[in-house]
Amino acid sequence: MLVLDSYGNKGISPMKCLVTGGAGYIGSNLADRLLGEGHEVTVLDNLYTGRLKNIEHNFSNKKFRFVFGCVLDTELLSTLIRESDIIFHLAAIVGVPYVLRNPVMTLLNNTSGDQKVFQLALDYRKKLIFASSSEVYGCNNETPFSEESSVVLGSSATSRWSYAASKYFAEHLGQALHGRGLDITILRFASCYGPRLNPNGMTSVIAKFIINALNNEPIPIYGKGNQTRPFTYVDDTVSGIISAMKSKNGAGEIFNISTSGSTSIEQAAKLIKNLTGSKSEIIFIEPRELGTGFEDIVKRELDTSKAMDKLVFKADVSLEKGLMHTIEWFKNNQPSPA
Repeated sequence: MLVLDSYGNKGISPMKCLVTGGAGYIGSNLADRLLGEGHEVTVLDNLYTGRLKNIEHNFSNKKFRFVFGCVLDTELLSTLIRESDIIFHLAAIVGVPYVLRNPVMTLLNNTSGDQKVFQLALDYRKKLIFASSSEVYGCNNETPFSEESSVVLGSSATSRWSYAASKYFAEHLGQALHGRGLDITILRFASCYGPRLNPNGMTSVIAKFIINALNNEPIPIYGKGNQTRPFTYVDDTVSGIISAMKSKNGAGEIFNISTSGSTSIEQAAKLIKNLTGSKSEIIFIEPRELGTGFEDIVKRELDTSKAMDKLVFKADVSLEKGLMHTIEWFKNNQPSPA
């Protein structure tokens, strides 16, 4: 039986889907889309950064299951992967502030978890969609980055790069295991934002800017504000994941999942201030206040032509429209006062 997706397009036969990290804001939005297309969804999450609030609306859905646990639990992971048709591996330690403080945990947890997921997916012959990151492009300033662009990471003494290194290691491992038969598609997400961003986690500048703007508090920009990012609305990111799931052209391939073009940090801050009607002052802070482990990236913009050609994917939500939806969500989900 074929099902229609939420846009009325012909989809694929219903599958049993495992979403690791599925209580996070990307994973939970993905779970909603999968359920909307008629699939069964199991979310595996240890709720370290994910939140039950993101998925509890699905608890009454007979096609949804939440499993509290970690991808480092080999026995549990083996059971879940064995009974699934496809795995969406989004679980990871994320967020620059956390990574700066915990580079060892970032490297060990991410790489160990990825290794377990990859090997079990290979053992059970399951299709795997892996969430990588545009962070892997590192210090490269030859934008826009294509999937073949050079990876230029900073010094190994700079802890900021531990997350990018963990993702790049996973990409290499995934490609090597593809040579042994692993059906893996690697997606490089880019500056994703949208509803369900953890308002307490502050892993995104968009979240920080919106919360401060809504409270008429100073909006802090580290550096000059001329740093550019391809801010991508979460619905577009999820559409990219779904496109990879349905495509027969993704095995062993890497794709940039991103909006086209980029926006400066200062422009994003000003747009958020205007959309919220905030009285906040935009202030500029020396990056060194983030610590010696931080190194910023001035330019980031991705070439998405490969995803357009092979996955028939194109992000179509404008930054203004995406921010309006995100701001509305934050208005109704303000974090509790400290």
